[in-house]
Amino acid sequence: TLTLNNPEGGDIEVVIYNLYGQEIKRFQAHGGKEVKIGWDATDAMGNELSSGIYFARARTSQSSQTIKLMYLK
Repeated sequence: TLTLNNPEGGDIEVVIYNLYGQEIKRFQAHGGKEVKIGWDATDAMGNELSSGIYFARARTSQSSQTIKLMYLK
């Protein structure tokens, strides 16, 4: 579960990338100042991903932030 603080409120987009910069999965969330997104370590087609390093980029209309994720089975 990714918990994101969104001080502006409103819409937020989260995109998961692999180490090669390829897009794995995209989420759209609407709502308040704290947004929770559940990622089940699958790609956009539902395939389970392998252990490794991934990146999550959260973007609103005002800002963008990237965080590093480590997925271990």
